[in-house]
Amino acid sequence: MKTTARSNVAKRASISLSARDLEDLARIVSSDSAARVLDVAPDASEASVLHRVFELGLKQAFEQLDERGYRELAADSERAAYTQAAKARRRG
Repeated sequence: MKTTARSNVAKRASISLSARDLEDLARIVSSDSAARVLDVAPDASEASVLHRVFELGLKQAFEQLDERGYRELAADSERAAYTQAAKARRRG
């Protein structure tokens, strides 16, 4: 299913783009293969493509945050287990 910009826009924000950003965006907008990868219509507007790139960036950011959170939980669990073992040795 091809995605398009949401029709229930809550805010239309401006974004600062570097010259490199504009070049990259132009390459994506003009590429049918990029449209397939991004799951946007080949004739999608620049704004729609930019929105899709933003969505994918958000998804990756949340995945990285989740990964960091899981690493911290694992470290906390290991620390708690070590502390419990140390306490048991002292009592023992």
